Amino acid sequence: MSNSDHKKKKRKSLNKVPRPFPDIGKEAKDLLNKGYIKDDVFSISTCNSIGVVQSTTVVKHGRFSTSNIVASYKNATVDVNIDSKPHLSSTLGFRGKFSPSTRTIFTLKLPDYSSSELKFQYLHENAALASSFVLNRSPTVAISVAIGDPRITFGVLAEYKTSRSFTKYDAGIHVENNKCNASIILSNKIDFLKASYVHNFDQPTKINVAAEISRRFSTKENTLTVGGSCEVDRRTALKVKLDNHGKLNTLLLHRFRHKSYLSVSGEIDMKGLDKTPKIGLAVTFSSAVENGRLSNSKMAAKYAYKNATVDVNVASKSNLSATIGFHGQFLPSTKTIVTLKLPDYSSSKLEFQYLYEHNALITSLVLSQYPSVSLSATIGNPTMAFCMKAVCKTGHGFTNYDAGIHSANPNCNASIILANKCGLLKASYVHRFHQPVKIAVGAEITRRFSTKENTFTVTGSCKVDQMTTLTARVNNHGKLDTLLLRKIKHKFSLSISGEFDTKALEKIPRIGLALALML
Repeated sequence: MSNSDHKKKKRKSLNKVPRPFPDIGKEAKDLLNKGYIKDDVFSISTCNSIGVVQSTTVVKHGRFSTSNIVASYKNATVDVNIDSKPHLSSTLGFRGKFSPSTRTIFTLKLPDYSSSELKFQYLHENAALASSFVLNRSPTVAISVAIGDPRITFGVLAEYKTSRSFTKYDAGIHVENNKCNASIILSNKIDFLKASYVHNFDQPTKINVAAEISRRFSTKENTLTVGGSCEVDRRTALKVKLDNHGKLNTLLLHRFRHKSYLSVSGEIDMKGLDKTPKIGLAVTFSSAVENGRLSNSKMAAKYAYKNATVDVNVASKSNLSATIGFHGQFLPSTKTIVTLKLPDYSSSKLEFQYLYEHNALITSLVLSQYPSVSLSATIGNPTMAFCMKAVCKTGHGFTNYDAGIHSANPNCNASIILANKCGLLKASYVHRFHQPVKIAVGAEITRRFSTKENTFTVTGSCKVDQMTTLTARVNNHGKLDTLLLRKIKHKFSLSISGEFDTKALEKIPRIGLALALML
């Protein structure tokens, strides 16, 4: 599809509905603000063959960090944001849940759950309606209405708090054509006036210019900002903006591969050139790790507050998995865990754990069409423990039962497990050497009685230095696996792994790369 065809298709889609009130003046706002950063940003985005789009972003604000994970599939979006204070914000969005022109958004924030919010948007041919409801003790209701068409739109917004009557009301108008657009917004109870204008020049290079002027009546403060962007070549774009307070911002954006970008921005105070400029760096990497014909990528975020934990995993195969755990909810020695998986909700699970001085009891219920109940019990102490597990599925009877014994001391541990209805026997041993360097070696042997297949695996790990750990393992089938784990900086590690078939060295080894960032 050519660029001209793409533009025609885009303009045709714009003729369907007017823009919602929050989008009035959006082009000028993006051109004058989007992309300018003063922090270090690292972002990874992946898309698999079935249409699951995942992205994770880590932003470093001085001593503080923020992590954001977004996953979207068809008309559903999941957005999880965690900072180092710590605060958790989780947003679920659904398009066309009630009708093709609607969108529902639910935002949950912890530990300050009083700022959680429910939003509903409805788009019609000549109108756009949006409402939000803040779920706290004094609920706040906001309603915005926009009427018109894509060329001219009139919009109003009102916010009402049950304890303080109206806390906000805004109004705006937006006019646009193929080359330019303009908007005027009166907000903050008629205390703030903002007017903006954007003009697009497509030839000979893509150049966009914008101007924005604002007036705050209470303080009689005026602000004038002018800016523009220029596409230097197919891979490089340059943005600049300047306001009447002397703040000059520049941004250089370079695409070094498909959908992967490097951007460098700076802020200079023209009225204080002796001050050190503020520099920001952002890297956005977009790719998919191929595992055969299917993409295999995973992103995770974990949040802990007092006795509650929230763990969210987004993967190409299982899509979304959210786990919520509560310690001591019923008794001091108990833990309740709820796991929700989408879109395969039939594998969701409810688990209850009870830990005592000399025993442990765990029971779980899989919430499927044919529920299965799992019960495991452990008796002993940290030195010696005996355990058993049984799984019963409605309509199928017992589907699995296991038994095992475990022995441990400060330098070594050993275990024997009889699993899969007495069809698999596994014995393992691990020994640790702390001097002169930390080294651990282990061995495992398994016997599958139904196929008379034996597997013997030996493994070892060595802490090369304070920042580097090396691990290797090999089995009797000739599979050699290696792992190099390197801590780059505090809570920031890089790992490289490889798998080799020593009985077929002509085959290409499998290489894996993982990057871990912890807040």
